Amino acid sequence: MDPLPGLRDAGDDTLDEFFSRLLKLNLKTDWRMDLMFYHLERQPLERVLPQLLEKSLERGWKAVVEVSSAERRKALDDLLWTYSERSFLPHGLDGEPDCETQPILITTGSDNANGADIRFFADGARLPPELGGYERVAVLFDGADPAGLEA
Repeated sequence: MDPLPGLRDAGDDTLDEFFSRLLKLNLKTDWRMDLMFYHLERQPLERVLPQLLEKSLERGWKAVVEVSSAERRKALDDLLWTYSERSFLPHGLDGEPDCETQPILITTGSDNANGADIRFFADGARLPPELGGYERVAVLFDGADPAGLEA
């Protein structure tokens, strides 16, 4: 699944060419929103995402993490309970009772059920045409995954 449709053949692009192609996608965003990209070259998502979520919670933000499959959603659910011996990240899954009260929500859909301030797109989750209502949007893609680099 392409997280950024229209960038499928961008594998050999320079960074300037990549962002030029990205701008041509005409994503509708709130002008105050930060749009960030994390190219996971040295550390896997399972190591980087908890750190980013911790920083989000430290800012007082709620977060939503969108992934492309129910299996991946379950794997991240397990990870956030066990990623550290000293702590865990409080979270819930979309569709669960009281999911709107969760500080972190893991989803396969495009809803913002918990009123998140930041949205993470990971594991091939597709960016929607409109990205309003967030302080920040972060796209994480795996540098070791050829399909993720082509997207």
